[in-house]
Amino acid sequence: MKKCLFFLMLFPALCLSQIKQVEDVKPELIGKVGPKKAPHVGLYKYEDLYYFEYNDVKFTHIDSFKKISFLNEDNALDTLYKLIKENLENPPKEDIKLEFPNNYVWLEFTKNMGIVSVRFYDKNRKTGIEGLTIWMTKKQIDRLFGKK
Repeated sequence: MKKCLFFLMLFPALCLSQIKQVEDVKPELIGKVGPKKAPHVGLYKYEDLYYFEYNDVKFTHIDSFKKISFLNEDNALDTLYKLIKENLENPPKEDIKLEFPNNYVWLEFTKNMGIVSVRFYDKNRKTGIEGLTIWMTKKQIDRLFGKK
């Protein structure tokens, strides 16, 4: 009986020791494009993971936020930045298709009134859900990637 009573007293302590309080780590904002309170496109870093969070412009009456994430292996972030900057200088005739771990992303370029802009057309590889970012200029791309 004493053994049973001892076990019953010890049991709650064993259960509580399995639960740990962890520190909430917030992602680091690298850059954003759009209003301060609700940016249209933001680039964030969370440990080794980078992700773009954007408000899908296909929907005009609701806010639909989507993410494009990737690890910064082999300087992927700088490579993407350089690719976009080079094509803003000399826009290609065809869209550039990129493969991310969970998404396909097409970089669409347009030239309007002498200003070249780019936007991301995103398609989730698993669900097939598609999304579009706003058109961004060179200056906005620099701000998004935290370069200026």
